[in-house]
Amino acid sequence: MVGRLLVVAMVSALGCSEDNRCEVDLEKYATTCPQTFDGTPAALPVCMDESLIYAARACGDLIGLVISYRGINGATCYYDASSHELVGAKSWTDVPTYCGDDGTSQYAGRTSSTCTSASEQLATKDCSSQP
Repeated sequence: MVGRLLVVAMVSALGCSEDNRCEVDLEKYATTCPQTFDGTPAALPVCMDESLIYAARACGDLIGLVISYRGINGATCYYDASSHELVGAKSWTDVPTYCGDDGTSQYAGRTSSTCTSASEQLATKDCSSQP
């Protein structure tokens, strides 16, 4: 029993849940994700780097805002479809950097495993083609 408690304590210290899902507080995404987003093209963030691609997706009762650095790494910010308030986020990378350099994804708040590139596309912006 003591060994199991030690493992759980170590996993918790790394920010990972018992199922090895890397979890952080949603406030960690305050500078990455707009606090509100309604999924419209006008609400897409301003391009700050030409390597960024933004995509808004309908994901059931959530709106997903994907912020991708040419698909290598990025984040998806999740918004309540009714209130448009930020409720969750997920970051990903191609190199393990989360959970003590053991995971390629990190989660905060409410996310959706069904919000994918196959989800209904609401708006997109490729910053490499912006003036």
